[in-house]
Amino acid sequence: MRAILVGLLLCSTVGVAHGQSPNPVETVLSKLVGAMAVSFTPTFAGGNLVGCALEFNNLLRDRAYKSGGFVRLTGSFGFIMANREGKNVIGPCLKVIVHDIDTKTMNTTPSPPSTGYISVGRRNNAKEVVAQSGSDTPGALFIAFQADHTSVMIVDALLFKKIIIAYARNKGGVDVRTEIDLTVENIDNTGKVVRSDDAVDEMISCSSTLFKSAS
Repeated sequence: MRAILVGLLLCSTVGVAHGQSPNPVETVLSKLVGAMAVSFTPTFAGGNLVGCALEFNNLLRDRAYKSGGFVRLTGSFGFIMANREGKNVIGPCLKVIVHDIDTKTMNTTPSPPSTGYISVGRRNNAKEVVAQSGSDTPGALFIAFQADHTSVMIVDALLFKKIIIAYARNKGGVDVRTEIDLTVENIDNTGKVVRSDDAVDEMISCSSTLFKSAS
């Protein structure tokens, strides 16, 4: 993010009068709000495929808890295989990582959420949490969901190429929701969005292989 920010700051300050922009960092960050990168990541154990996920890197403004402060939201969603009583079972999961951004220093502070879920269209799986726990990753929360409904939602998200990730900082608090465009591969140093269907296509192929291996 720093490389993108520096490039855009250099462009934005050209021809700007002194004092005209009190915080150019906030101006640039406002233009970057949204998905910044989405990538596919498989997981292997002993050489065998045991998981498929899409990792996301998103920038948003938290108006529920931080008065519109900027937040870097990263994490992943997908499927993971586990062995239960000698049988391979595949379950959907979500990892949400929240970092608050100080626009004066560009330092980030980890702030793990209390809850998290995914939403596609008007559906969400907030009430289908099986288990959740913290992570060794600062600012992270890992959540496992019931399989049936959430699995269908993830498949629909791959077909629609968009998903909503939601989290709350406090239990029972207001949800912060942000839509992620799954075709965003990255943003170059000029702020141009580079799009590709590759991550989604790889995720679909991986998930198909994973479910076949468990049957």
